[in-house]
Amino acid sequence: MLTSLSTIKRGKKLKSAPLEVTESLIMNHELGIDWKTLPSYLRPTHASFLLSDFVIRQVRHGSSCVELGCGAGAVALTLARSGRFHHVVGIDRDHEAVSIARELYHKLKLEIIVEFLEMDMSDVRRSLSAESFDVAVMNPPFHLKGQPSFDPKRNAVRSGDMKTVKNFIEAAVYLLKNRGELYMVVKPSVAMEFVEIMLTKAAEPKSIQPVYGRGNREAFLLLIKAIKNGGRELHVLPPIILS
Repeated sequence: MLTSLSTIKRGKKLKSAPLEVTESLIMNHELGIDWKTLPSYLRPTHASFLLSDFVIRQVRHGSSCVELGCGAGAVALTLARSGRFHHVVGIDRDHEAVSIARELYHKLKLEIIVEFLEMDMSDVRRSLSAESFDVAVMNPPFHLKGQPSFDPKRNAVRSGDMKTVKNFIEAAVYLLKNRGELYMVVKPSVAMEFVEIMLTKAAEPKSIQPVYGRGNREAFLLLIKAIKNGGRELHVLPPIILS
């Protein structure tokens, strides 16, 4: 069972104390996979495992989950291993990513069914049934402008435009049941673009948790939870500080 990152070094005096986690803890989950052996553009990052933990801490047991843009399956497989879900589906348009995710699933011999589908987000409506999942998870392209990668494949995975973001969010809302939960991780510099689209698609942000590399620096990631057709009420959770 995956141990929640939030249980490590939690402040004892104040319930709102920052949550401190170490880099080694983030990158060494109990899946037992050496992610460094994967092609560089498919290796999971801090964001992948922070997102997994964010979901596990909040989701109810027995849920069904879809991950949009699953890559090599780090998040989907971590969620499947957590025991929170009875069914997990990962979707990605990259053939190599989906092939690797399927191989890893078979190696792990998990007790629940995990499916990996090769599909573009724009094709989700034509291929999958509406309102068929309790939870949707995404680590969408962060870099809407600037910060190109020298690796063309990595650049294709990590970069996108507003049409890409819209396709991700539309697919998530389409797949979610009424009052279903959408979880994502984004950079603060592009968060408002994501939120604006979410609001137009009836995905109401409910909680935000900032992630800091150091306590005296600006947050470099935001973990966001939204509810399909949810009421307007936003909570800012205690920060996570990587140490």
